Amino acid sequence: LLTSMQEMARIVSVTARARELIQLHGEDAETACPLDAGSFGQLTFPLPIAHDRLEIPFARQASEDPKERSLGMCCVLLSTVGFSLASVLIKMDTQPSGVSFPTLEIGILRAVLGMILGLVGIKLARLPYRPRLEVAIVRLALLRGALDFLASNLFYYACSVLPIALATVIYFTNPFWAGLMAKIFLGERYDLKRAAIMVFGSFGTLLAVWPELQHGRLRLSPFGFAAAALGSLFQASQYVAGRACAETNLHWLYQNVAYSFAGMALGPPALIAFTVWGVKEETFVPFGAMTFRETFVTIGVVLCALTSQLWLIQGMGYIPAAMTAAIRTLDIPFAMMWALVLIAAVPNIFQILGGTVLVTACILLSRQKR
Repeated sequence: LLTSMQEMARIVSVTARARELIQLHGEDAETACPLDAGSFGQLTFPLPIAHDRLEIPFARQASEDPKERSLGMCCVLLSTVGFSLASVLIKMDTQPSGVSFPTLEIGILRAVLGMILGLVGIKLARLPYRPRLEVAIVRLALLRGALDFLASNLFYYACSVLPIALATVIYFTNPFWAGLMAKIFLGERYDLKRAAIMVFGSFGTLLAVWPELQHGRLRLSPFGFAAAALGSLFQASQYVAGRACAETNLHWLYQNVAYSFAGMALGPPALIAFTVWGVKEETFVPFGAMTFRETFVTIGVVLCALTSQLWLIQGMGYIPAAMTAAIRTLDIPFAMMWALVLIAAVPNIFQILGGTVLVTACILLSRQKR
């Protein structure tokens, strides 16, 4: 993990030179060595340590057109609505015994369906199934996929055993850890002002759990609380790995397939282990034993997550990453509203205030200049 993340700085420095050449030579950058045109008109560049030419499509830059930026904001907002809905549907996905449906099984289903759709997308986009990539880039993509799989499944588990509002508030402390990790591994700026905003956001998390702390103990599942916190750290790591992947301009379809590979590699062994150990919440449920309600809600979670990822990818092509991060924090109030509508879970005043503080801190952090 550490070795892969330390390689991010090298990859970022290589691709930064390619971006400089694009700015110097404009749209006719294929005439500027070492850039040349890809087989479908996209810009490509070779990494200096590669043994052969690497063709990596350049991602679309943030648009300056007001209509396109508005479209991008709407797409990211739609993804936020979908992801928040998935977190609440997880809470509804229970077996007749009252035990939550295994979140790992949901993650595996999402990975399998994502693999199928990803391969179909690669075929439709006329991209090679086996692109010539540097090993470090493949490793980064798989690392990001593994971190994303772990983070999302830990969050889903936390949502199944904790109040939705609390699980979401704890999980969305990840922008602050991402800033610290980006400074360590990528050398990104993280000054005292950003640190102060991080402390302000942490106060929001403390405020959300204050009623439980006030009684001297947490009246909540300690495993759920730990899952939300650990998921936040994994999600922050995934953001850092994603930034490095973005610098390589690896096509998003390949990144989705990498997520599926990671999920299909990590999910089944973990699900088997938990089943053998007798962990009720993560014991495998055969498809034939699923009720209609379980099947319907599980399919809803998988489709919400996949559709939301599509909206997110489309939106990020039009707007800056900072704006995307700010909009994504709206998952907190959306999750509270979905929980209120679907399962009549009314958040208390501390959770509402904690979520408000956290959203404010994330917006302030995302508005800081690089």
